[in-house]
Amino acid sequence: SRLRLGFAEKEMQYLARHYFCQNPDLWDCVSLFKRITESRMLITRNSIPFEGENIHLEHRKEIEQLENSDSRTITIISGAGGVGKSALVKDWFGSCATCANCALMMQPNDVVECFGEVEMSKAWRATTEDFLKMTAGEYGRRVLVVDSVEKLADGKDLSELLLVLRGLFVGGWRIVLTTRTMFEKQIVSHFKTFMPEAKLDVMVVSPVGEDVLTALSRKYGFDLPANVQVRDAIRTSFNLAAYLSC
Repeated sequence: SRLRLGFAEKEMQYLARHYFCQNPDLWDCVSLFKRITESRMLITRNSIPFEGENIHLEHRKEIEQLENSDSRTITIISGAGGVGKSALVKDWFGSCATCANCALMMQPNDVVECFGEVEMSKAWRATTEDFLKMTAGEYGRRVLVVDSVEKLADGKDLSELLLVLRGLFVGGWRIVLTTRTMFEKQIVSHFKTFMPEAKLDVMVVSPVGEDVLTALSRKYGFDLPANVQVRDAIRTSFNLAAYLSC
């Protein structure tokens, strides 16, 4: 029937794009980007091992905020070192069905090395525009998280990163950045100057509250320190993990 023929034509177009692509290297390119993301996920700890259990700090509110944000907004996740910004991204990727197809997490130098025009041409015999065309539509929601963007806070490398991110943003990618609090204003200033057309949304990840810390200590059976400064310090996931490992 005409209806079945239409489906067959669509299926053949899909197969042709995948198996008879003019530049099959681009599929290897996507595979590499996903492997880089998987490596980042593996070294990002979103739970704290303690006496045979895993203590997981919830990020429901932040994940909902990421999900409900306008896809044409660049989100900057800001917070103190060790507070759990990367862990939040890992939880988001793990819980978000719309992120499953093409969600990438890279450090800034990886983004420049992978997406730069010269690098694309040398490694994959393609352009960034080729990559954008190939991933448009078929991958659903496309997200790039640049983890610890402050590592390229100044100089030529930052200009190259901003150029790459602008191209991806214009090409329909959702851009999310993580940075330490002390670099937040500097990063915002750079993006406002280089990408004035983009809306910026700063999401602050705060240390857990005293009530949450107390509830965790009761649930998992660990003692909280009497020292006020130490008690305040372990409100970040990194310091809490260090404290519980002692």
